Amino acid sequence: MARMWVMFLTSLLLVMTMNFYAVVREPDLVPIGDLPEYPRETVKIEGILTSWIRDPYGDGDDRIDMQVMDKDDGYTVAEVRWVKNGYINESNIPAIGSIVYVEGEIVEWNGSIWLQSSGRGAVYAKAGADVIPTWTSLSELARNTTAFEGESIIVEAYVGKSIAPNITRQSFYLQDNPSYSNADHMLYVRLEGRVMDNYEAGSKVRLTGWVLFDSRNLRYQMFSQSSTLQVIHEAGPAQLRWSANAMSLSYDVGKLVTIDGTLQMEGDNLMLRGPTADDALCAIMDNNGEPPLDEYRENWTGRLQWSNSKATICMMIDLGNQPEPEIPIDGIVPLDAIAMDPFLYANSSHTIEGWISNPICPDYLKGYVQDAPEWTGGMIKLR
Repeated sequence: MARMWVMFLTSLLLVMTMNFYAVVREPDLVPIGDLPEYPRETVKIEGILTSWIRDPYGDGDDRIDMQVMDKDDGYTVAEVRWVKNGYINESNIPAIGSIVYVEGEIVEWNGSIWLQSSGRGAVYAKAGADVIPTWTSLSELARNTTAFEGESIIVEAYVGKSIAPNITRQSFYLQDNPSYSNADHMLYVRLEGRVMDNYEAGSKVRLTGWVLFDSRNLRYQMFSQSSTLQVIHEAGPAQLRWSANAMSLSYDVGKLVTIDGTLQMEGDNLMLRGPTADDALCAIMDNNGEPPLDEYRENWTGRLQWSNSKATICMMIDLGNQPEPEIPIDGIVPLDAIAMDPFLYANSSHTIEGWISNPICPDYLKGYVQDAPEWTGGMIKLR
């Protein structure tokens, strides 16, 4: 009987030991290229963090998607979906270009494969492999690009196109001049993560990223995270001129621009007309407001975009975001001068000032301007 108790206690101790080992044992470190050979197993990988984004679909998930590249072949990449991370501070996430360890379960679904990681300690940087970004300029980068390959850098330059908010991934060029035609150096940037505001082309920014050679397009590019983007000087809308070549508008698609002109309805199309008969630009209202037709303004502000339905470049105009037209204070024609010789001022535009005699309502846009604040005190009225 005593022997049976010894055997029972021994087997119980063995089971407890095996369970403890199963809980605390370190997952096997496997090459990233061999992940398909370990379906539904918990493994550990080592690689270079090339990009990450929080809540990739914008639905409030407690999730960060990452791309981890094999540090040996510089090509094979594993997708990591890190969930239940407790919304850690983004400053604690390893920098782009860091060597990281990732632990998780290999998931295969619908032809895709990724590493499902869970918990705050599932992704961490390799000890002693901290990335310290190097300050440089586009000129230094162009002079010896190979010296910066695989390195994290900080650079100040101008964005070549508008950066839109609430877009998961977007790309643009960093250039050493706000104007595309005047720039001497340009660096292609892939930005991961969302920005909260719209930053116009020509804005000066400070950006941290990782330089890598793109073997497909045979060029160097920089991988950056939106959390490292700092706007030093925000650019305003670009000034368009009617004298410019119409083909040059294609370089300004997506930009916020301003131009003078008069809104006119031509059939079913709304057009912005310039000083000559050939100066015309398609216009689209960005809200349901009534456009002020036949009104000339020195500054119409809108964003250029390609219209598939009209097969041309159009200016998207938001009536609620227009600069107030400046009312000239010089050259005001007195009401009594018009009363003395009205035909002298006929069929021409003039600036007058006075008191309105009755409220002007949206359903009755007519009224009188008179030379006195009281109805009975006015001697001259102009409709």
